[in-house]
Amino acid sequence: MTSNRQFVSAVVGFVFVVAFATNTSALAADGLEQGGSAAIEEIVVTARKREESFVDVPQSLTVVTGQQLEAYDTEQLNELAHTVPNMYVQQTNSGKQMSIRGLGNVSINSHFDQAVGLAVDGLSLQRQPTWELGYFDVERVEVLRGPQGSYFGRNTTAGLVNVTTKGPSEEFEGSVSAGYESETEEEVYKVSLSGPIADRLGGRFVVQNRDSAGWMTSTRSPFWHRKVPKFDETLGRLTLEWAPADNVEISSKTAFTDFRMDGTNTQHIECNPGYLGWQGAALFLGVINNPDDCTPDDRRSGSAGITGGINGDGTDRRDFEGWMQTVTVEWDLANEFTLVSVTGYQEYDSFANFAASYFEARTATAQTANEWDDFSQEIRVMSPEFDWGSFVAGVFYNTADYENIQGVDFNFPEIALGALPFAGSALKTMNREQQSVAVFGEVMWNFSEDWTLTLGGRYTRDEKDIHIFQTLNPVKFGWLN
Repeated sequence: MTSNRQFVSAVVGFVFVVAFATNTSALAADGLEQGGSAAIEEIVVTARKREESFVDVPQSLTVVTGQQLEAYDTEQLNELAHTVPNMYVQQTNSGKQMSIRGLGNVSINSHFDQAVGLAVDGLSLQRQPTWELGYFDVERVEVLRGPQGSYFGRNTTAGLVNVTTKGPSEEFEGSVSAGYESETEEEVYKVSLSGPIADRLGGRFVVQNRDSAGWMTSTRSPFWHRKVPKFDETLGRLTLEWAPADNVEISSKTAFTDFRMDGTNTQHIECNPGYLGWQGAALFLGVINNPDDCTPDDRRSGSAGITGGINGDGTDRRDFEGWMQTVTVEWDLANEFTLVSVTGYQEYDSFANFAASYFEARTATAQTANEWDDFSQEIRVMSPEFDWGSFVAGVFYNTADYENIQGVDFNFPEIALGALPFAGSALKTMNREQQSVAVFGEVMWNFSEDWTLTLGGRYTRDEKDIHIFQTLNPVKFGWLN
């Protein structure tokens, strides 16, 4: 049984909840005008892939603006969850696990589509490892509850986090900022440049680095202690916006990330035989050691070693490198129709080393290496607002290649209570090629002054070619080291 402690303290989390309680309203107050009246700014969202007022969207929706995110230093998805009702995000060594209204994937395996989707600037990020690329230099976050398949595809059955990043400013501006948090020794550095480059061309470049020593003390070694989970993350994005004609706008956004996390923020809080079963007997017989105090606090022992030896499976670790390219073209046609093209490419490499069992003694260690590249093209037509209503119709094409290598080392001396003096391993490789084609649309019919009927749907055809190879070995190799 494990327990997790969030990066932000409970007191700050309470302040977040109070400060963002007004997000459920459709209007935000930016200040006070003369005479004591509030200056109200309309909140514009793109939940239905067109700019419209918050109050016109017939969905359960929470909006968090960029000003609010900056004011409370909400720089990660798991920190955003503190401000949004019914949203939960957990960071693990294998990636992020997200749920809305208690619905989400039990597995964070990157083989599967996630039940809660993430879209950044109109591009759907279909695999949770690519979420590292999207949440950075944000203008607005929209959290939509419930299925969002009509616009955003099959991997949004529980909801969607729709992120809009910042674009170039009208005048040249730049900023440099630095921050420090004493408990985790976290340092944050951010540099941004934004403004016009030439006639009808604007740009924005932002880079940020975060480095944290961690908040939990690992007592795995009797000779020295260290803080976990330690992470180092660098994020960057280059945005170019060009208007070659009065009715055409082109936006290009290139994002990259380099992320590493050492250690984990979980610990065992139940270590007695009643909960550990056979491992409790192993502890009683002295086959394995367990120095953990089994108390939910800021100390963990890591993995217990075998009696008379040293556990040599290495620290929990996760590495991730990736980049993402999005090109969006908006063309205003005759009669106020709009043609939109969104072209996207995603690529990442990742590696993880972590315990493959939930016992304090490391009975098995897993290592995974993943490579993913994804190309998508979406074209849609949006009608103007007629007296009877409006409509959106589009097509979507996607092709993706995925390679996964997973090695598992088994510590048989611990599993068999010392009866087997050797170890073993397993290796599995998977290669998958995927193609997907979809058509989608939605019609909004104003059948009275006060009522609108919305009908939407999506048809998707997937083709997947998967090759899997798996082998068992009588010795332990540490396959991916």
